[in-house]
Amino acid sequence: MEIIDGKHRKQADPTWPEEEIEVKDQKQEILVRMHSNYRRQVSKKETQTQLLMLADILEAEGVPREEVASKLDEMTPYTISWIGRLLPKRARLASVT
Repeated sequence: MEIIDGKHRKQADPTWPEEEIEVKDQKQEILVRMHSNYRRQVSKKETQTQLLMLADILEAEGVPREEVASKLDEMTPYTISWIGRLLPKRARLASVT
């Protein structure tokens, strides 16, 4: 079993509560992490990295590039405008830019 979110909290406090969640792939792992951390302050760079990883996964799954931002809006806790600011132009919708 691997800690996918809260490694530093668990290191600082070994009694920190744990919740077991089975994730089937990297996409689900990223989504669990994003939703777990939505209410805490996460760096723009970390969020951008996670969004870019998801964008690459979605494209590999066959989602057309022009639909990636909309799909991320559906899947993640972030707004389409925030997603548009963090993604490079290649993954943005025309309406986001």
